[in-house]
Amino acid sequence: MKKWKYMALFLGILVIGMGTYIIYGMNNDSSDNKNALSKMYNSESEMYDDAELVIKGEIVSDGEENTRELDEQTIKEEVYEVEVKKIFKNDLDEVVNEGDIITLAVSKQVEMNGQEIATNENDDISKGNYLLFLNMFYDESNNETIFVNVSPNYLYKNVEDTNYENISSESLEHLTEEKIIELQKEHG
Repeated sequence: MKKWKYMALFLGILVIGMGTYIIYGMNNDSSDNKNALSKMYNSESEMYDDAELVIKGEIVSDGEENTRELDEQTIKEEVYEVEVKKIFKNDLDEVVNEGDIITLAVSKQVEMNGQEIATNENDDISKGNYLLFLNMFYDESNNETIFVNVSPNYLYKNVEDTNYENISSESLEHLTEEKIIELQKEHG
């Protein structure tokens, strides 16, 4: 009799487990979490601190597809030319001046040992003015300096005058040049 009770209990747990997997597991495709592994900020100040370079820049080119091999990682990206319009912060050893053209690389997919580990499904970036929070990266294999956004969740496109809207996520949705100037003063 005990044997039948344990068998029924086991089958009940198995049915509940399989049902839960079918309902939740199969419908929860990890690629739907487009930037889930990317850093999220609680404040503009935190994002400002993480960036080596904060600029107002104009994206002057359409994105060009590129694949970059780094150690065991393969990064598929879109590369844009950005004209530096105004510099709010520059903690780089490199000299970056207003009027310079810099290369912005936006990762679209990261693979490690042939296995996809991250995907950025944001649309391609259109030409226009942006507030960019960047870090510099030197790619030794290609002998080039590129800039990357501190997080794909924060890309601020100019919507009017000095007002910008985050077009990548709903986190920290709006930002102004005045707020960046205020952060510049606070952080010296």
